[in-house]
Amino acid sequence: MSFQNVGSSPISLFTITRMMRTTLPNFVTAILQLLLWSRCAPNRFNSVLALSTNIPTKSTSSHSRRGSSNDSNNAPRTYTFSVPLTKARPKPDSIISTFQELWNDPRPITSLIATEDRSFVGKRENEKGAKEEIPYCIISDEFEIENDSFQILLFPRGKFVRDYSGTDGTVTGPASAYVRYLPKKYGDEIDIAWKLRLVDDSCANASGDGFKSLQVVTSGGLPKSEDTWTSAMTFCAEMEAVESVGRVMDWGSSSWSAKEVCDALGSIRAEGEMTVFDTRKGESLFAWPPASKGGIGAVRQSVMEASKGGQREFRVGEVIIPTEINGCEKEIKLLREQFIYPGVDYRIMTMSDKDGNAIFSTRDLDQSDRSQAKLALRPCGWKLQAQLWQKNGMKTDWPVEVDSGLLSSLSLTRFKHWICRAQSRGCISEGLGGVYLGARVRNYSDSICTGGT
Repeated sequence: MSFQNVGSSPISLFTITRMMRTTLPNFVTAILQLLLWSRCAPNRFNSVLALSTNIPTKSTSSHSRRGSSNDSNNAPRTYTFSVPLTKARPKPDSIISTFQELWNDPRPITSLIATEDRSFVGKRENEKGAKEEIPYCIISDEFEIENDSFQILLFPRGKFVRDYSGTDGTVTGPASAYVRYLPKKYGDEIDIAWKLRLVDDSCANASGDGFKSLQVVTSGGLPKSEDTWTSAMTFCAEMEAVESVGRVMDWGSSSWSAKEVCDALGSIRAEGEMTVFDTRKGESLFAWPPASKGGIGAVRQSVMEASKGGQREFRVGEVIIPTEINGCEKEIKLLREQFIYPGVDYRIMTMSDKDGNAIFSTRDLDQSDRSQAKLALRPCGWKLQAQLWQKNGMKTDWPVEVDSGLLSSLSLTRFKHWICRAQSRGCISEGLGGVYLGARVRNYSDSICTGGT
């Protein structure tokens, strides 16, 4: 099956965009993003204004009332999904949408300058022996989980597309797959855990049997698997996303083989399960009182939890940093035995109670059981640090499972107390407004190392 797109955008626009993004103050970039959004999604933008002014707005989408954290029945609900991955991402059809795509493109300038069309990332030989273009991004149709919409994004040669080709021209390196959330209104968000598999249907028979699951290098969270990537996050609007506290618009991994994915193009299907823990509305920086909801509220809550010492709570997706404290030598020794070292950033990939049941936060448990919650931890730089861990004697794959009680008095957040300096490598924004309006402080170092964006 061939993928076709037509047209390309001038590289000068990309250059200008990149310069603006790296040189303008955070509050200016945030304002520009809001202006772009008002042009590209006016209904959602009007909903943002309504949240701050309490003016009702007309919405083109209709959906039933969803649960909130105050609902009495918040038991996790699990659903399955299966969607084909055969359509290349459409090219932007306007200057505004082109600008928006370039603004969020994570690839380095050099890789885009070197190509005539950024929508394709090389060629492959199809089953008929003919050469065809490899799309940069393939998207699934939208699918709904509890009236919330999602898509799967597949990057056959990875989201950052480095030149991994072998000397004989064969494709090597990683491929990436992401889950994307499509909120119906600004301020909608959902807490989910998911398992994702990529399946090659080219070998399937008439009854649907005989398909092949593509292998993964690592399985993200728990349980460990050879063909399934697992994680959990709070999905929200792009402007409310702060990765360091586990809030994203899309999230995924570069755990698949680019060669296997490219060989199977045209017959790949994404399948898996999603477990919904909670849904909320009105989570926005425009909510009243200030700093109470949305991304800025989550940062504030993270800072407050880290200052509680032994009483702190943990949420799936957040990044924690173990630290050394006098009087806690026994706990530090136990953590080191599990390769949890002070000063290293670890992300909570998944979480379970003492009986192995999946949970999203230790707040879901009785106070007496919180110290026995199991945190599946993975260092944010696990790919670049692989040799270091092996040198220190690690013989198994990440993540490692640690009792939350060992970390409750020894872990910090990436944001310093109340000043909230974002400790993302090479990108520091001070103050709650700076952290948030800096527009989710994109941590490209983490993206490269963990596969997430």
